[in-house]
Amino acid sequence: MRWSGRSRLQRFIKQAHDRVNAMKTLPHVVEARYVSGYRIALVFNTGVRKTVDFSRWLRGPLFGPLRGREAFRNFFIGGGTICWPNGADIAPETLYAGQSASERAA
Repeated sequence: MRWSGRSRLQRFIKQAHDRVNAMKTLPHVVEARYVSGYRIALVFNTGVRKTVDFSRWLRGPLFGPLRGREAFRNFFIGGGTICWPNGADIAPETLYAGQSASERAA
């Protein structure tokens, strides 16, 4: 029984160590591709690939206009994140930290 507790502790310490190391390099978007709806496939400088559904952010005066599919699809990469011509963007750390069903390391 002691080994299973130690093993869990070792896993916890390794995961914490990995998170600290990952934050030494701030994540930023290096590739982006429109998928469908309000989803964009992203590749980060860390090698992580994920498809992010942006629909949860499409509210308010800045992001609301992006509910129009043409406006939404008009994104570009700027400053290491996804941006739109109207000035809307989402911090790359937010995109990186979000869960994605398609997340995987490159």
